[in-house]
Amino acid sequence: MQANNHDSSDWLEPWVNRFSDSLVSYAYVLAQDYHLAQDVTQETFIRLYTFHQRHPERDIVPGWLYTTLRRQTLTAVKRRGNWVELDDRQTPLPDIPVWLPSLFRDIVLKLSLADRECVWLFYYSDWTTDQIARHLGQSPGAVRGRLMRARQRLRAMWEAD
Repeated sequence: MQANNHDSSDWLEPWVNRFSDSLVSYAYVLAQDYHLAQDVTQETFIRLYTFHQRHPERDIVPGWLYTTLRRQTLTAVKRRGNWVELDDRQTPLPDIPVWLPSLFRDIVLKLSLADRECVWLFYYSDWTTDQIARHLGQSPGAVRGRLMRARQRLRAMWEAD
């Protein structure tokens, strides 16, 4: 998907329509805070707009959005100073775009950040292990190993529940 050289923001609407739900879900998986997820998604689109205004000749790819969102989310979580525990959520899960059945979603959210992120990118975004590896700065083998361990943890938690 390429941003065109129009001075107006008309080119931005297809990006927002196509990626906003996915980005909010991804930010939620990282931060476990729906309001923060919405805020960083909005900030990511503002950065997309600003980047396009400064560099209209450059192509923008969806991976740019995910990388920018990831950095924004992790920075916001660090500024906040602590993770929101599952029991401290202010927004109930039904307000979150549904990407997994609720029971399984609750179990996925109990995984570590790195495991949640890999599971989400692999199963929800249909990214390959090579794409995830590039995005996270890891080797494809490390991503495959993380996915295997995450599936084992998920299976154990599923059977326990």
